[in-house]
Amino acid sequence: MSCLPVQAATLIGKTVKVEFYSPNLNWIDSSFVHTAGVSDDMLLFDILVSRFTEGSFVLDALSAINFLSAEFNGFRIFDSNNELNAFTSVTLSGLSTHPYIATFDPERITFDADNIYINLQGTGIRGGRNLIFDIETAAGVVASEIPAAVPEPATWAMMLAGFGLIGSAMRSRVPAGGCAAHSATMA
Repeated sequence: MSCLPVQAATLIGKTVKVEFYSPNLNWIDSSFVHTAGVSDDMLLFDILVSRFTEGSFVLDALSAINFLSAEFNGFRIFDSNNELNAFTSVTLSGLSTHPYIATFDPERITFDADNIYINLQGTGIRGGRNLIFDIETAAGVVASEIPAAVPEPATWAMMLAGFGLIGSAMRSRVPAGGCAAHSATMA
C-alpha cells in the first residue's frame, strides 16, 4: 500500500460514471455518466444517486427496497475521464446510527485507485432514508499518474545518458589557471 497523503475527494465539476450491476460484475444493468455539481441526479429502481459533493455522495431510497442476494447487486462508481485523484478511502457515514440498514456489511464497500464498489446484496432500506458515503483520495495524484514501483526502460536510458554527459564534461574540463597551476604544485 502506498504512503501518499490523503485529502477529501474533489468531485465537483468532475465526471464520474455510475453503473448498476446485477447479478454479478459481468452484467451491467444500467449505466449513467454524471458531472458532479452540473448534471441532474440519477434514478435507478427508486434509488436516487445524488449529491456528489467535495468529498461524498448519497444514495437516497425513495421507497422501501430490498436487494436480492445475488453475487453482486450494487453500484460501481468510477472516474470516466481520468481526472480524479486515486481513491484511498470510502466509508459509510454514521453506520451505527442507521438501524434501517440492519443487513448492510461495511465489508461490502470496496475500492481501488479507480473504482468504488458498493454491493447492496441482501440489503433492505426503508423509503425516505439515505446512505452517505465519504471519499478520500491521494492528494494531488491522479490514479493513472501513480508512479510504477520499478523504473521504466526509458528512465534508465535517460539516467545513463545523463551520467555519460557529466563524465564527459568532467574529463574535458580545463583546470583553473591552466599550466601555471600545475607548475605551482610541483615546486
